[in-house]
Amino acid sequence: MGENVAEAIVKEHGRIDLLGNSAGVNVPKRSWEDGTLASWDQLVDINLNGVMYCMRAVLPTMRAQKDGTIINVASWAGRERAAGGWTVTADGGVGLGGAGEAIAALATALVEKIEP
Repeated sequence: MGENVAEAIVKEHGRIDLLGNSAGVNVPKRSWEDGTLASWDQLVDINLNGVMYCMRAVLPTMRAQKDGTIINVASWAGRERAAGGWTVTADGGVGLGGAGEAIAALATALVEKIEP
């Protein structure tokens, strides 16, 4: 589906300059004890997979243009300042903290892959 949207944007506007990933869900029971596999799957499908699917859809066009910006917005839930950077804590819930960190890791890996 994401590829169809990207193709429609290119058809109408001739290029894709910006992708802003900002969709996300929270689940009410997010501790290890209360969480369910279904809520985990929902959170990962929207918060993490949605980011990846959208990036995959626009990257071929951005690479061909040799230009484009991707902005990924992720939850800060469960993060605290620690020596040397940010760390995930249990306060924000396993899913939100984990998905936020995964989005950051995905974005970092992408930048390292495409930058010279």
